Amino acid sequence: AAASRRNVAARPAAVRPARDYYEPTLQPQLTVVRLQDSQSGSSQASLVLRFNPGQTTLRERLTSQIALSAYSRQMRRQKSELPVEVSSLVVRKSDIGKTTQALGLFADVMPDGHAVALTVLLREQERMRRYGLSYVDIAAVKEDIRDVAGRMAQKEEQREFAEWVQKVSTDWAQDRPYTGSQQRGREALALLDSIDNQQV
Repeated sequence: AAASRRNVAARPAAVRPARDYYEPTLQPQLTVVRLQDSQSGSSQASLVLRFNPGQTTLRERLTSQIALSAYSRQMRRQKSELPVEVSSLVVRKSDIGKTTQALGLFADVMPDGHAVALTVLLREQERMRRYGLSYVDIAAVKEDIRDVAGRMAQKEEQREFAEWVQKVSTDWAQDRPYTGSQQRGREALALLDSIDNQQV
C-alpha cells in the first residue's frame, strides 16, 4: 500500500478531458429517413422528437414518468381504432445523451402501410397537443407509482459486491451521486401528491 501511494502521489494531477461527445447536437429541423431490412419480417414507422431539458430534478423525472405511463395506457386503449395497416402504436422515451432525450411514437405496420402509419403518427401527435392526457389515467399511474415507491421505501437493498461496484461506478461515471432504492422510494412518495394533472 505504501509503495502504491508513493507511486501515485509522485504523479502530477491530470486535467480530466471534457466529455462533450456524450451530447448529440440537435438541429431545429425535420429529418425523414427510410430504413429497410430485407432480412426482417417487421415494418415500422416512427416519429421521434429529440430535446435537451438539461439537468432534471427527481420531481421532473417523476412527472415525466407519470406522463409516459399515462400516454402508454391511452395508446393501449386506442388499439381497436387503428387502421388495418397499423397493428400497434406505442410511445417510448429514452436518454440519448447525458441530458438529451428522445420521445418516439412507433407504429408496427404492414409492409405497404407506411403512408397510412405516418398519417396515424401525425394525427396522434396533434391529438396529444390538443387534448393532453386523461386525468383518470394520470390518477391510476400515480397510484401504481405510489404502490411501488411504498415497497421500495420499506425494502432494504441487497446486492452482491460486484453489483454494488457496478451500480456505484455507473453513477460515478455519469457524475451522479448514488441514491439507494429506499431513499428514492421515500423521495417519490414525498413528491407524488405535489404533482397535479396540469403539470403532467
